[in-house]
Amino acid sequence: MALPLRVEPFEHDRSRGTTSPMPQVRLTVITGGRAAPLQRRAARPDARTFRRRRIVVFALLLSLTLALLAGIGVLGSATRIVLAERAVASSVESDTPSTLRGQVLTAGGTYVAQRGDTLWTIARAMQPSGDLTELLRRLIRLNGGASLAVGQRVLLPS
Repeated sequence: MALPLRVEPFEHDRSRGTTSPMPQVRLTVITGGRAAPLQRRAARPDARTFRRRRIVVFALLLSLTLALLAGIGVLGSATRIVLAERAVASSVESDTPSTLRGQVLTAGGTYVAQRGDTLWTIARAMQPSGDLTELLRRLIRLNGGASLAVGQRVLLPS
């Protein structure tokens, strides 16, 4: 930013006994048609301004947090609805036998393992909801371990 300057020659004090080959000048900034001294820095805002700024920042952060929590709440309620629908669907399906890859899974029967099958997927097919820990333990005990091979006959617990 260019500032209009006024150059004014002035006489220096000759009593000091120093003479300079350069002429002495005074620079002043011209503002509003009058000469004004050059300002070094703008004054710092007062404490009230800082307090207002803090209040505004706090209000913005609070509103952002509340909006985020409201969004999570909406997502949470949507998740609860989906889970409730799945629970209703699984309770309706509990009367029909479970199937996995086209094979019917009946308690006390057998299942022929296919590529990608695990005891966990078999247990989840037998029991679509709830804790699978006990069912997995029984499957492991009946089949001699947790590993499966393609074509292996998996004994299902009753």
